[in-house]
Amino acid sequence: MSAKKTMKYLGNLLPVLLLTAYWPTIKACKKNEDRVLCNKLGLIPGENCPGVESWTCLAGMKRCACVSGTFLNAQGHCVSKEECGPAPTRRPVTSTVPPKPPKPPMIIDKSSVAKYAVNLLGSSEDLLLVFVSPTLVELSRTRCTRSKFVGNSSSGYERTVEYFAVTQQSEDAQSWIKQQRIVNISVTNGSDGRMEIEVRANFDEKGSDEPEGVYEVLYATSSTLILGEHAETGVARCSDWAYVQHA
Repeated sequence: MSAKKTMKYLGNLLPVLLLTAYWPTIKACKKNEDRVLCNKLGLIPGENCPGVESWTCLAGMKRCACVSGTFLNAQGHCVSKEECGPAPTRRPVTSTVPPKPPKPPMIIDKSSVAKYAVNLLGSSEDLLLVFVSPTLVELSRTRCTRSKFVGNSSSGYERTVEYFAVTQQSEDAQSWIKQQRIVNISVTNGSDGRMEIEVRANFDEKGSDEPEGVYEVLYATSSTLILGEHAETGVARCSDWAYVQHA
């Protein structure tokens, strides 16, 4: 066979080979399938069972698709709607956050509190009175309330209570005048065992031995002392005696 005839023979054979290779993909459709064109989205047209995605294909090519009234299942078969079954359920994705460990309870060492309270009241350092109970000083009419150590007494300590008090000079004028009182401070245990601070005004100033106020020691450190006065409502009005650190 000449070369020219050979080329002509191969030219006639090539389309047959290509058609033979392509024909099964468009002809070998199973039962309940028809040959259809892939749509512009590159998907095989047709209905799918719940949860089943459409198969992809090259747009414009012919592929087998489920006939009308049947549905493509996950195994690639065309079945009735009843044979599809329920849609597959997905397990919800949950993130488990471990709970935070509870904070350990704040344990107050009563012996340390008592020691700090006594040392602070008996120290020679100036103490700044913050949130002072109104039975001791009227906060709305005072400024810069401090306490200085005077000396020891038979029941505890003597300290000053110094502050600037506002006085009404006239209807339109006010002035601040420095005031000073000396009080006796004793540390005792209350009837229920709680530690208490009793503050009495100097006898010469008030002419009475009635206590100025009785306060429960709520908390104390080396630099601060928090006292609470129980009101009729049951809420403790707090006073804070803080160590003044000089620059």
